[in-house]
Amino acid sequence: MSTTLGVRVSNEEEQIIRWFAEQERRSVSELFKLALLDRIENEYDRELYREAKEKFNNDSTIISHEDMMKEFGLS
Repeated sequence: MSTTLGVRVSNEEEQIIRWFAEQERRSVSELFKLALLDRIENEYDRELYREAKEKFNNDSTIISHEDMMKEFGLS
């Protein structure tokens, strides 16, 4: 199922967006969708980084690559 979303932009913004979509050989709709999904993915990645960094700051035990491979039975 598909849903249509609307976005209000100024005339100048519209010209820039249409120009960029043409340069990318994409429709404006596809361009918006890809840009928004990319932004969401980046935010999700930043949150995962923050969580991992906080976990590391609380327990900064470092395991060598060799020991990790042994732990997972991959040596």
